[in-house]
Amino acid sequence: MAILSGDHGQVLYDPAATLPVAVANAKKWSASFKTDKYDTTCFGALNKKKVVGLPDISGSLELFWDSTDVVLFEAASAVTPGLLKLVPNSTEATAFWSGPAYLDAAIDVAMGAGGS
Repeated sequence: MAILSGDHGQVLYDPAATLPVAVANAKKWSASFKTDKYDTTCFGALNKKKVVGLPDISGSLELFWDSTDVVLFEAASAVTPGLLKLVPNSTEATAFWSGPAYLDAAIDVAMGAGGS
């Protein structure tokens, strides 16, 4: 596997959880794949011992505002999870993470440098 940049990264989503399509104006995404770890160390042990619990996957997306594509804002109020697919580089079709996801949304509006 080659080392590739994130220039061809993608965020895909489908509220119906069948076939995700590219989210317009995606700029950045990050993901955390943590699991709970429970300490099971007993008295007299020479090393700590832990049991792995359930995974807790979370992350964030950064997009440019596009009033014609508000699917992620609609997803934030959905009662069922949609299908989210995160692709680090679309030139490697087999490298991605995908699964059901509940999404939250927020918007941060600020004046940009050089904007009109």
